[in-house]
Amino acid sequence: MRKNTLEKTLISGRITAETRLELIQDFLNQPEALPSLLEMCYHVDSKAAFQAAWIFDGVLRLNTELLLPLWDRFVTQLEQTKNPSVLRSFAKICELVCIRRWKEQHPLWKKAIKEEHLELLAQNLFDWLIGPQKVAVKVFAMTGLYYLGEDVPWVNTELAAVIENQLPGSSAGFQNRGKKTIAALRKRKA
Repeated sequence: MRKNTLEKTLISGRITAETRLELIQDFLNQPEALPSLLEMCYHVDSKAAFQAAWIFDGVLRLNTELLLPLWDRFVTQLEQTKNPSVLRSFAKICELVCIRRWKEQHPLWKKAIKEEHLELLAQNLFDWLIGPQKVAVKVFAMTGLYYLGEDVPWVNTELAAVIENQLPGSSAGFQNRGKKTIAALRKRKA
């Protein structure tokens, strides 16, 4: 898909679920166009950025490895992501990557995630977990941090403390994931 066509589609208004699925399939068939889609996630038009991130997330849920050529760019730009709708998609992508790398031990992700990426991931995921983000972003960040803690041990202690601090008065979804994460952290420690 040409960049200007993509931009017009995303700016034209809210896309339907059917159009989203078609676009996801287009990008799965033409992964060389993913850099343009990632660029659109930072578009000044917040609706266009949200829709681009929604599609980007959809593509990577089906094939996480398509992010590999863009991984360095993606992870180094996380801190610049301020649009709450884009953050939700990016937090989910980080969760997916952490699961692929640490839970599934995928060899390409083991190779792709370098030492400098660990620090960037930890910093951004903690910022999202601690900050005023919506529950979905916090829950995705929590899961990503849990897996990241396998290679970055200090994350485990900090993660448990942050979750325990936020549990009182948090939503049912946060409490559910938080309690499960704390139990898994205790099990890991034992």
